[in-house]
Amino acid sequence: MKLLAALAIGISLAIGQSNAATQYFASENIAQFGWLDQYSMVPLGATACVPTSATNAMTFLQGANPAYFGTTLTGSNYSSWVTTTNTLMSSPYMDTTSANGTIYNHIPYALTQYIKVDCGFANVSFSGMFPADYWSETYPKPSYMTDGLPTWSFLLSALQTNQATIFSFSSGPGMGHESTAVGFSWLDANNDGIIQQSENATISFLDPLDPSTTYTGGLPDGAAKITMAQIWNAGNVAGGELNITYSQYAGSLPYTNDYGPYTGSIDTMFAIVPESQTIMLLVLSLTCLPLATRWKAARDGKARRSLRLPQNLRQVKIGLT
Repeated sequence: MKLLAALAIGISLAIGQSNAATQYFASENIAQFGWLDQYSMVPLGATACVPTSATNAMTFLQGANPAYFGTTLTGSNYSSWVTTTNTLMSSPYMDTTSANGTIYNHIPYALTQYIKVDCGFANVSFSGMFPADYWSETYPKPSYMTDGLPTWSFLLSALQTNQATIFSFSSGPGMGHESTAVGFSWLDANNDGIIQQSENATISFLDPLDPSTTYTGGLPDGAAKITMAQIWNAGNVAGGELNITYSQYAGSLPYTNDYGPYTGSIDTMFAIVPESQTIMLLVLSLTCLPLATRWKAARDGKARRSLRLPQNLRQVKIGLT
């Protein structure tokens, strides 16, 4: 009987553990993001969501890694963000147009050219998840990209490691939109690794349609605004595409406070981060420099003290001058 009771308790514990809920959470500092509105990009505002989101994301990179990037990527004010986005929209980069917006396979090549070549930050890593059929002979898949629809685990990992992450979602052909991820929250109630719609998982992001908490005279005036959306795995199956629904701004500039329901699915994700060894070297240099300075000052002080003359000789010296 004791053996049967022990087995029953063991089975009960195993079942309890297998059904235990797991909390997943990541959040980046919204204050470090840019808040450029895509409709500031005249005349392509309606189709400028990708380069605008990239600029807001690179502004976060500057804020999160000031010792490495300074303000080289996007500058330090709204007009410099506009200048950066105009560069990204041009044909050597994303080639954004009023007819086609931005072709997603341009993103890795445009940002590699801009960040690594133009701005000179060679020690930056990229990663992403795009469907395999997004690539072409002109824009083949980079080695760091993963085939397939984006997963919640990719998103979580990117945000937990302070990567600047942009993602696209669409409600149908030609109906795509791009935003900058800021956070992710999900309580996996049944611990099955699948986001059920009933679990109310959320993605927080900076939407270039509505990026500002204030609009002075109808124009964005900061600070960066968090938009929240619900996400879940389509069909409640592992690996199912991530569906997204939220209240999307439906106006332009000047701001009109006009919103409407939006439901679609997440198509791509692309993340940028300085290589870890670069950050470690910067941390070490910033830590060691004050120590070295103090050691030098102490050494020099000791040398000066060792050269001080006895009091009587100093008086003689003074008397001779």
